Parts: sequence; C-alpha cells; structure tokens
Amino acid sequence: MADNNKSTEKLGIPVGSGYIYETGFTGDIPEDNVIETEPNRLGYIEKGATLAYKATTKKFGDDMGKVKRTALTDEEVTFKFGLIAWVYSKLNALCSTCRVAEKDGGRTIKIGGIENDDGKKHVFRFVHPDKQLGTVRITIVGTNTGGLSLKYAPDDATTVEPEITAEPNDNEGTLCLIDVTDPTEETLGILTIASEAGTETGKTKITVSPALTAGNSYKYYTVASASLPSLNSTVNAYTAWDGSSEITEKQLSRQRNEVI
Repeated sequence: MADNNKSTEKLGIPVGSGYIYETGFTGDIPEDNVIETEPNRLGYIEKGATLAYKATTKKFGDDMGKVKRTALTDEEVTFKFGLIAWVYSKLNALCSTCRVAEKDGGRTIKIGGIENDDGKKHVFRFVHPDKQLGTVRITIVGTNTGGLSLKYAPDDATTVEPEITAEPNDNEGTLCLIDVTDPTEETLGILTIASEAGTETGKTKITVSPALTAGNSYKYYTVASASLPSLNSTVNAYTAWDGSSEITEKQLSRQRNEVI
C-alpha cells in the first residue's frame, strides 16, 4: 500500500542568507503576505543569520548509581543577524525604551529610561529562498536582548547586530516556527491588477495585489498579445517597475523570482 504521507523533501546543502521582516505581535502570527511587505522590512542582512536552540537539563539518580533520569528544565531560542542597511526609525523594534518622533526634515530618537519600556513583543520573520531545496521561513516572537551598538568608523559600515530571544507564541509554548516549502510545490501565483487614469495624459496608475513578497520584484512589458512567463523563468524583455510609479500605455505587470 502506498504511503501518501511520504516526504518529498530533498536531501541537500542549504546555501545563502535571506531577508528579515518585523511587525508587532498582537496575539496571533499574521499571514505570510501580511508580514513580508516592504514597510515591514527591518533591513538587509550582512554575514548571514543564526538560529540557536539551547536546552537546560537536570540529572537525577540514586546513591548507588542504579537508576538515572535526565529531565528538561528550561529551553531558549535565539536568533542573531547583522543589518548592513537599515533605517533609524526602525530602532524602536530593537529597543523597548526607544521613542521615535518624526519632525520636519527628520526625526528625533530617544533611548533609555526604564519607565519608557513599551513592553511590546515583535514578530521576526526570516525568509531563506533556495531554488533547489525550497523556501524556508523562520518565525519567532520576542524582543532584542542583545542591546544596540552603533559604531561609526571611516573605513567600515555602521551595522546593527541584534540578538532576538524568543517567547512562547501559542498555548503549546512554541518558541520557533520553521516552515519549509518544497520547490515542487511552488507555483506561479495570480496577481490582481487594477488600472486607472494617471495624473497626466498618456500615463496609467497600476495597483497590484497581493503585496510584493521576499525574493520577488515587479516587471512589465507592452505587447499586443501577451505570453505569460513560467515560474522562475528569465524574462529579459521586461522592464523593472517599482510598484508605484505611473507608467505609460497598457501594461502587463507580473511578479517573478529574483533571488539574490
């Protein structure tokens, strides 16, 4: 009798880094297309990311060494990464006493004061795209317990290196979610496109949903009869689009895989 639950996972070597997103935690982890949006991008990762699980155990045994037992008494999940491209207004996601006040021409950021601890939890989502082994999504709920260190030097970039300590995200005590999508299960999704008159004659405003997700970009081309691309295909005839600028003539706009 065939085993219908047989795993289709491929044996292979994961290679490469990924993308990092952050949003507030209100009790439930949002859907992928809600988390993985440009406004939720925490920055761009440098030198990869590390997920670590640490178990604390205690050993019990009788005086004569006849019986022994090891029990799990505590556990910890941490996620470390470095950001080489980031914005100051996102520091409040990494520091609970950070207050960001926008003002004309910039912003003022205050850090410190225990009474200013906002007590907020955050959802951190790491997306590792791999064409051969499938996309891996790591999700933890927690806060940055690694502090902040901003080094300004003439010969180096100013990076941010948080260490996120996970807290339970459900009533089972789950500290980390790892979702793996087999490459054979990835399909070309459907985009809903709406168009309306632009602000100038000859221009069109295009709105696309769902929102752009990690590893994808918008492309368009103009042709009398469109032939849609296949998943992961190379479309050199397309022109890059930022997803908001008005464009001329009638467009066919599609997402395509753009793995870095």
